[in-house]
Amino acid sequence: MSKPPADLPQFAPQYLAAIVQNADDAIVSKDLDSIVTSWNPAAARIFGYTEDEMIGQSILRIVPLELAGEENEIVSRIRRGERIDHFETKRRRKDGTVIDVSLTISPIRDGGGTIIGASKIARDITEKKILERRTAEALEETRKARRQAEVASRMKDEFLATISHELRTPLTAIMGWVRMLRSGLLSQDRVEQALEVIDRNVRSQAQLIESLPASPA
Repeated sequence: MSKPPADLPQFAPQYLAAIVQNADDAIVSKDLDSIVTSWNPAAARIFGYTEDEMIGQSILRIVPLELAGEENEIVSRIRRGERIDHFETKRRRKDGTVIDVSLTISPIRDGGGTIIGASKIARDITEKKILERRTAEALEETRKARRQAEVASRMKDEFLATISHELRTPLTAIMGWVRMLRSGLLSQDRVEQALEVIDRNVRSQAQLIESLPASPA
């Protein structure tokens, strides 16, 4: 970083003017009626209006209509001697494009200390805001996917619990009748009944298994 010249007091106006002219941020001054009194090249690049188009014009020219009330609040705070740091808002370019900006605004005083206007540094943060929105959207998509996965997992557990119950019920009946058949104590009528119950429950299980979704190959 270059150092200011040792005899800065003598060259201060030229030195400060060079900083303003070569700054990457818009540096603008206005009076307490919001009339623009200076407009650097970066302001022309960011907002699309040349210096000639803005000097003597209201700063409201670059303020979206729905945000016009901001200017009154800013001027009121400047009149009270307040400095406004990193105020994020929106401004309108000459081509109608609305951009995100961060404003730092300070009172301008005359030799007697009376506030006569304000200096404003405006930084275009549109790309930063786009990145923030995209990051927020990506995080929300991640949260949404996680919630969907949790719901799917819960539904799977509930499905498996239901299937387990549906399979266990006929199996219990089948196993009970099989034990009685093996005992050899059943009459012929009871044997026929046992076989019918077993057949019915086997068919029920077969239908249940066939209704299950096929596993992916």
